[in-house]
Amino acid sequence: MKRRAIIHNIFSHILVIFIISILLISNCEDQIDKIDEPQKVSISGEVTINGKPLPAVIVTLYSNENQYQSLSDLFGNFQFSEVIEGKYQITAFRPGYHSDTITTQISESDPISNINIPVELEVPVTKPVSTGPVRVVNRDLQTDYDGDGNYKSFFIKGVGYSPTPIGSWGDLIYPDQVYNRDIPLLKYMNCNAIRTWGKVNSLLLDKVEQYKIKVLAGFWVSTTADFFNPSERLNIISEFETYVTSYKDYPAILAWSLGNEQNYINGDNWAWYSLVEDLAVTAYKVEGDKYHPVATPNGDRYRVGFTDYLARDVDLPYLDIWGMNLYKSDHEGFNQTFFMYSAFSSKPLWISEYGIDAYDNRINQEYEIEQAKFARNRLIEMVNSQVCIGGTLMAYSDEWWKAGNPDAHDPGGYNTNAHPDGYSNEEWWGIFRVAKGSTIDVLTKRAVFDTLKFIFGKTN
Repeated sequence: MKRRAIIHNIFSHILVIFIISILLISNCEDQIDKIDEPQKVSISGEVTINGKPLPAVIVTLYSNENQYQSLSDLFGNFQFSEVIEGKYQITAFRPGYHSDTITTQISESDPISNINIPVELEVPVTKPVSTGPVRVVNRDLQTDYDGDGNYKSFFIKGVGYSPTPIGSWGDLIYPDQVYNRDIPLLKYMNCNAIRTWGKVNSLLLDKVEQYKIKVLAGFWVSTTADFFNPSERLNIISEFETYVTSYKDYPAILAWSLGNEQNYINGDNWAWYSLVEDLAVTAYKVEGDKYHPVATPNGDRYRVGFTDYLARDVDLPYLDIWGMNLYKSDHEGFNQTFFMYSAFSSKPLWISEYGIDAYDNRINQEYEIEQAKFARNRLIEMVNSQVCIGGTLMAYSDEWWKAGNPDAHDPGGYNTNAHPDGYSNEEWWGIFRVAKGSTIDVLTKRAVFDTLKFIFGKTN
């Protein structure tokens, strides 16, 4: 009995020692893990030019193992959180600016909270007047396509062109038969320019040039893009650079058109307008002294000239033309907008969308005469304006995809006080009706066609 008690006592001691050992080993491993785990710190700084803060600069902090990016804010400040300790390079990027690479050691014991990154301009402060076939002088758009040095004012007698076939969705590259159908009609209507929302292609540019029609070449920007995200900004800039490089030498190009009504959606912020400037600078760097003008179709006058949105002329020296999608009632008209705009910008104004649809929602049938009268009244106001360089009517043809089934011509859209019937039917905006054909859709003109033909023909 005594022997059994002794054995039990020894076993109990061994068990206690074993448990203590396990706990000690576990604790040591935790301590080792803490020692091995990389320490993380937060760092911040400021981007400056001539001692003044510079916003919208993409600051990149990188080493062989890690990379971090931040966009400098309105006050030039940037910040990185949870940066792993180590030796890093720091670069700053914004189109038109240059900075040297900075090398720094980052550690928890010596956190950095005041990195200053000085940058310098590598493009002229004031954008030079283009020596190419298209230029902007004050509020005047001018062209010299024959290269004789004699520039003439160019008033945009245009149409928004997106002839989406019945049964299809959105902006497409259309077959040659579509262009052969449409471009002669545009020329007969005395149209001298078209606007696209998406990218142009060589087939379109070659075809319109045969008829001496010019193109405001669209560059669609996603309505879900985050313009504060450095990676997304870089992707957009790179895509636009490739686009301009691809089409800059086509004689049909009149101007580059950036986005569409971004200020109504994801661009109601300074990040969007600073990106517009970055894209305009990018185009200038690609094209050089013979650059084409850059425009952006804004939603109405909303945000134009706002300081906190970087939407003043001084913030956008490389943006040549303000576009404006302008939908006003016949009672209100455009003149008040022209007057207000002139107080906020000295750039020329292009009315990038205007008009009404041809469907009277009150009686569920077309009122094409009303559509024609409305276009006439707005055109007269543009022709008589001191700030407007013309417009592109919305739109060339009906688009059946906009309100539902792309195989059906449906009513549908939204309420608006700008239309006589108080409603915008999105599938009925066309100068032309469309009907299904054996190969391509068949077009039938509305009354607005003859209205445009007459006014375009009388306007230089």
